[in-house]
Amino acid sequence: MALASTGITTSAVGNELGTTSRNVSTLCKHANINKWAKGKPVPYKTNSGITDAQRKLANQGFNLNNVTSISIAQLFTNAAANKDWTYTPPSGGTNQPYRLGDFRGYNHSAVAPYNYSSFPTTVETYSTTANASFRIVINSGAELKLSDFAHFENYGSFSDWRYAIAFKKSNWNAADTRFAYGSSVSTTSSEIIIDVTFPETGSYTILPIITKETSTTSDALESIYLPNGLTTCNVTRKYAYATVTITNESSINPSFSYDGNLYMFGNMVQLSITNSTSGVSVPSTTGRLKFQILYYDSSDNYLGEFFFTDEGNGDFTYSGTGTKTYTLDYNGGGPIYLPNYISYDMSMINKLEIYADIERISGNGVFSPAKMYKWTVYKN
Repeated sequence: MALASTGITTSAVGNELGTTSRNVSTLCKHANINKWAKGKPVPYKTNSGITDAQRKLANQGFNLNNVTSISIAQLFTNAAANKDWTYTPPSGGTNQPYRLGDFRGYNHSAVAPYNYSSFPTTVETYSTTANASFRIVINSGAELKLSDFAHFENYGSFSDWRYAIAFKKSNWNAADTRFAYGSSVSTTSSEIIIDVTFPETGSYTILPIITKETSTTSDALESIYLPNGLTTCNVTRKYAYATVTITNESSINPSFSYDGNLYMFGNMVQLSITNSTSGVSVPSTTGRLKFQILYYDSSDNYLGEFFFTDEGNGDFTYSGTGTKTYTLDYNGGGPIYLPNYISYDMSMINKLEIYADIERISGNGVFSPAKMYKWTVYKN
């Protein structure tokens, strides 16, 4: 319950602040003062009872110079040093006398004007960009509003200001800072929803502001950062998977001989691809079937390996949620001439182990084989 508007005593104030002190100067600068209360001591030159108009001229006791700038880079720096607004109680003396009467109507339970509890801290995306909504809640029970501060009126009518989110990555230049905008500061809504599009993955510093800016990438007009709103948001990549099955595995019968030709594509390779990520459509993604070929001597000693790919004939593009089939005229049905890939004399090569794999060429989906496809073949 707030203190009364009349009959203020040091005992009433001390009890409300949770201190045994009954000294006016001590009470007027006590660390337990709730800065978001309107009825609190403010630095203003008057020995009479302070008025609401005078509180406004004193900016409710807040030092707001660091929260305002035409440089968004400077605001990020200032907010990193102190993301809240700084309350400065009176210091005493002629210019800033201690007045017990400043506590008239003091509400020790007063709340901050804004709440950011629903700000996302992690965003996952299946794409190269990511979208997220940032919700600024205007606390209906807050005693202090932007219109209660003379400082902000120095920059013109609030009808020209909008709520916004400024965001940047640590490795960006100041000019790379982005802005996403919400409604006008004059809105009567109790919440502001601001939709942000992050251009890439990574960790972003998020700063809720009010601003005269309209551009999404530059700053030249005044902006004010909102109290205690600076935070971070991590954007991470999430992948949609598709499973690749070689449906005619049993028809692929590799063989090779002393002439160095590896025959295995007499039959076209048949693929079946199925989305294996529930509830998510795989974005258009191009894959390529490739083969890892290991070669051994007659004592089964490993000699080396190489990858064989057929750019074009071995490629396929998949998207969506269903199952699709593909027929690949791999290597045009012709043999692989092993001496092009193996430096040993073919008389030393006795065994091959062949593994099929899928390489992603483009797109944001991920292909994975349905199982390990392996063929073991000995020289004829």
